[in-house]
Amino acid sequence: MRKIILDKRAVEGAARELSTREKRINRGSVIIASALFVLVMSFVVGNYLVIVSSGSIGVKKLNDSTKALYLAEAGVQRMIYQTNSGGSTSVTGSLGSGSYTASYTAGGINTDGNIRSTGTVSGISRTVTVDILDIPPGVRGVVTSNSNLSVGGLMTVDGRDHWFFGVPMSRRPGMYGVSTNASSDFFQSGLAEVGGNGISPDNPANPATYQDRDNNPPPSTPAYASTPWDALGVSQSWYEANVPASSEPPSWFIGVKRYDPPGGTWENANLGISSGILIVHNSTNTAKMKNVTGVFVGLIIADDISNVSAALITGSVITTNTAGTNLGSGLSLGYVGYSNQSLRIAGWMFGGRNGWRKTVKPQSWRET
Repeated sequence: MRKIILDKRAVEGAARELSTREKRINRGSVIIASALFVLVMSFVVGNYLVIVSSGSIGVKKLNDSTKALYLAEAGVQRMIYQTNSGGSTSVTGSLGSGSYTASYTAGGINTDGNIRSTGTVSGISRTVTVDILDIPPGVRGVVTSNSNLSVGGLMTVDGRDHWFFGVPMSRRPGMYGVSTNASSDFFQSGLAEVGGNGISPDNPANPATYQDRDNNPPPSTPAYASTPWDALGVSQSWYEANVPASSEPPSWFIGVKRYDPPGGTWENANLGISSGILIVHNSTNTAKMKNVTGVFVGLIIADDISNVSAALITGSVITTNTAGTNLGSGLSLGYVGYSNQSLRIAGWMFGGRNGWRKTVKPQSWRET
């Protein structure tokens, strides 16, 4: 019996020792598992923090890039205003944590001008480039009138952009065919056709091709030109000193001329083939070109024009009187087509004076 009891105690002791070892092993396994869990979670949390941090940096860069783009666009708008107001050809400015620089480059005879503006925020820069047309400040359409304007007969007035020789350009919408001041109307009669802003001439004209009673002229320019110097953007004294007067009806010429017709009317105004700037004006603002024929490339500014009977004019026409203009009637066969190329040629002849570039018209917009 004693031997059996001793064996039983030995078994019980061994069992207790085995149980203690199992508990120790279990505790060790729990510690190892916990340590592994902590290690894995540390890795996951660390990566998460890196991702969150990278995302925050990315969001900040995106926000800064967007702010820089807005600043660049603000620079473009300020440069357009400065240019149309006859101000500086470059501007700088700051807003909040960013800044912008913008500059204007005039176009040549065969090239558009452009405005280039760069906005910068926290070292991130965005640039906007806008191609523009350099046009005289008095030009609102291919025919711009300071009074009621009638277009009749068999005339065509086309505000789409043309080559200087009279063929419309593709992908160049140009401008309005007709534009009158805030208190004046446009009248279309006969078989006359009017087009503009990329739309072919038609009868009746598409409303998108003309603007009458325009009350939204560009800033800091005359509402509508009532004098030749207003139309050109120069002072009267500069105009009188620098624009040569012609004692004879100007025909077959290249350059810049002004003419005060005897009796107030230039009858049977034959332009021959001429190019540049032609001004027909007198002190009472009643000088009239009548029954116009020939070919003209450039800008015509007249107090009044009556009946463009058989003329091809590419560029632009401005009338400054307030009594009304009848551009064509009866069998008038004239063609007046907007041409920025012709206006560039005229501007080159004008000498690139500061006033010549007072109006810029955005054409395309590129962002980088």
